[in-house]
Amino acid sequence: MRFLFSFLSLFFFSQIQASDSLHWTQDYPSALMQAKKEGKPLFLYFTGSDWCPWCKKMDNEILKDPVFGKALHDKLVFVLIDSPFKTQQPREVMEQNKQLKATFHVDSFPTVILLSPKEKVIARMGYQAIGGERYAKMVENGLSKK
Repeated sequence: MRFLFSFLSLFFFSQIQASDSLHWTQDYPSALMQAKKEGKPLFLYFTGSDWCPWCKKMDNEILKDPVFGKALHDKLVFVLIDSPFKTQQPREVMEQNKQLKATFHVDSFPTVILLSPKEKVIARMGYQAIGGERYAKMVENGLSKK
């Protein structure tokens, strides 16, 4: 009986944790379909994950902050658009990311673009050393301008 209670407690806790975490995709067309279906904007995160020091700071100080995830996990569709130097990517992902960088005129990393489901740019921002909570508020302020 104690085993069952422990298992159920662990299961319940993991479900709560998962509900606040960010769910990232690298599949832009699927993310866009999801955004249209759910009526949510997209959070496009352009990064150089294995070489860009500011991207690593953004990841560690903002995107991995539980407060950031809790504030925004259900308000946006999160898309990772990575341009690594060392890490191998499938050819389709590399081509897609190259095209998205050109389409949205991204020439520095990290860049965040908030995009409507109709692919209209709502806001554009980069890394700021303000922590996850304040960055989430900045994103919410950007969304209020749509």
